[in-house]
Amino acid sequence: MDTLFMKTPHYFLLEGKTRIQPSVASDLSGPGYCVFYAFSDKPQYDLFQVNSNRALVPYPLVSTFLTQCMAIPDCEEHLLVIDAVTPDDAVLHAATMKAVLSSLGSRTERVDISFDLTKHDGDANYAVAKSQDNQHQPSAISS
Repeated sequence: MDTLFMKTPHYFLLEGKTRIQPSVASDLSGPGYCVFYAFSDKPQYDLFQVNSNRALVPYPLVSTFLTQCMAIPDCEEHLLVIDAVTPDDAVLHAATMKAVLSSLGSRTERVDISFDLTKHDGDANYAVAKSQDNQHQPSAISS
């Protein structure tokens, strides 16, 4: 199985003062997930904004933001969905905030994708699982 990489995100979006995030199914027996959207560049977040019908404002993704997010209690996994096209994509790919923080710190161009979020027809929430096989993602980089 190939390792999946995506471009390192450099932006996140706010609606007012609220970080936007996908709705994630909660499993009381499993880890809690804190998940936010992040984007590698302006064309990616512009496309998401057009498809979201919400008043979203981009902000630079900085280590302070990630550190604050990783301090949110009751979350075993802190994730960033990278370059979603719409708020209703059937499959989203996410990296851990720790991996993104490391990538930003070392100024690397890509980050490992370690989780998939999947929404099936009729589901309101995404199911979160460790990535298995993401070779179908067109914007991803395999190695």
